[in-house]
Amino acid sequence: MKFEELPAEEKHRRAVAGYAAMMAGLVRAVYEKYGDESVEVMRQGMERTGRELGARLVKYFDVRVGDGDAIDVAKLEEFFHKISLMETETIELTPTRWEVRGISCPAADQYRRIFPDFCPWLLASFDNGLCSVINSKIRIRMTEKCLSRGDDYCEYILEMEE
Repeated sequence: MKFEELPAEEKHRRAVAGYAAMMAGLVRAVYEKYGDESVEVMRQGMERTGRELGARLVKYFDVRVGDGDAIDVAKLEEFFHKISLMETETIELTPTRWEVRGISCPAADQYRRIFPDFCPWLLASFDNGLCSVINSKIRIRMTEKCLSRGDDYCEYILEMEE
């Protein structure tokens, strides 16, 4: 079947996977050339990108900016899950904590194939940039579970710092 004949959702899935492959390939090339030092530079860039994008997007969501909580962050993050076609399951959601699992993700297959550390090394930094727009006391981290590393799911925990 030609690409033009595919259903819109399948085109979207393939586009997400294609962009993931490009990003993972770029990250792999930079890491292979510059090593561990490049990881911190890429993390800083991802966090800045998350912060800048989050600042532009909050106007489209019913969220508090600056003094928001985990529930506000979840609203913004769920938008990114939808556009990236990541299927998620919320384990816990309170004003101070959000635990979410990624059950499937078309990008994860590409990351696993090209650069399995992409998500744990860099996506949490992007997410922390988003969180900082809602509240600078909110931090998000990945657990050891990660689809791109071959696990059955990804697990993220967002918590409000004291």
